Amino acid sequence: MATDIALTDLTNGSLDTNNEWTGTGVFDVLMKAVNKNIESQYNLGRIPSNDFATVYLGSIQSVIAQSIQFVQQEKQIEAQTDLLITQKSEAELDGITKRAEMAKQMEQLDCEIDKCAKLTFKEMRGITYP
Repeated sequence: MATDIALTDLTNGSLDTNNEWTGTGVFDVLMKAVNKNIESQYNLGRIPSNDFATVYLGSIQSVIAQSIQFVQQEKQIEAQTDLLITQKSEAELDGITKRAEMAKQMEQLDCEIDKCAKLTFKEMRGITYP
């Protein structure tokens, strides 16, 4: 199933007054966490200066891929939910329609029973006893 993704689903960020990127898109939120983690690992000496660019670029590539996948899954879940809601409504409507049809059939049966009862009563009135 093809799912259109708006850029704003991934990122809606901008630079704040401290020159830091802020936003609430999936990519923005994940990158904020990744950036803090990379910064922490760099400050602890676990990421050497000559590897920093490689680690950062790899992180960005992974976060972009995961962000797109997350948004696609979210949209697919929304579409599936909408479909289930529609199917539920259709089933409820079908049930209402069937109950209405059943009520109509019951009414017709009641009329038939009334007719039979009246015919029987008329026939009984015409019977003469010896």
